[in-house]
Amino acid sequence: MRDLLGGLLVIVAFLIVIAEAKYSTRKLLGYVLDFAVIALLILGIPSLLRRAGLRGSSNEIGTFLLVAVLYLAYATVRLRLRRKELTVAGASFGFHPADASDVCLASYPMRRHGTVRGAMRGETRGLETWIFDYDIADAENSTEQTVVAFRGRDVNLPTFELLPPGGLSVWLADDRYLAEVHFDDVPDFEERFKLKTSAIEGVRRYFTTDLLAMLLRVEDCGSVVQGCSDTVIFFNPGITVPVANLETWLNRCATIAYAILTASSKCPSE
Repeated sequence: MRDLLGGLLVIVAFLIVIAEAKYSTRKLLGYVLDFAVIALLILGIPSLLRRAGLRGSSNEIGTFLLVAVLYLAYATVRLRLRRKELTVAGASFGFHPADASDVCLASYPMRRHGTVRGAMRGETRGLETWIFDYDIADAENSTEQTVVAFRGRDVNLPTFELLPPGGLSVWLADDRYLAEVHFDDVPDFEERFKLKTSAIEGVRRYFTTDLLAMLLRVEDCGSVVQGCSDTVIFFNPGITVPVANLETWLNRCATIAYAILTASSKCPSE
């Protein structure tokens, strides 16, 4: 009976892991790997402790402590490897490591306070650019995503979120305060994007027909785009971009960011 209950718990935990992965293949693989590591530690450590002569409550306490310590070590090593991979990949296209305190942007993913990891700084299409992983941990949800951010000069963007069509908006904090903007003059725009804001009139002035048409011509990067003040950021909620795809993703995001940040000179004044 005990073995059956243990087996059922393992199956339930695995199903929860899959559900939490939000059907993202890369995130699913990460969850599966974490699950496998924890499962192996939980299954293997009690046996080792019994061989060392620990029984009963001593075995259980020892198992708990060793699982916690070893998993923390595993997570630390994984983060360091990821940071090293980001640094090497960034250097290959002219970026250099930056201190997390230097990443002072007008907008952050999901508008929550998080932890910047592996930050790199460079220039893309004349725009000051950062790439970093951004971890958000709170009581409601914990997410980790790769972010690329661009800063323009002499720009004052209205606050907005530009989303691919679909269900991504459920990931975004404070989404209930944002309203979708419709552009009757460019009906094709809403087939590719959803534009949301808390400043509808400001967005209507800034996102002119020319800018909307330009965004329709560029290749979609498939990411959430947030803009505020002089900054435009891109990320896929809960997804860390593989280093092999980093430069391609960066260039696609840069094309969209350049279109948005350079449109200010053509934007009608208030």
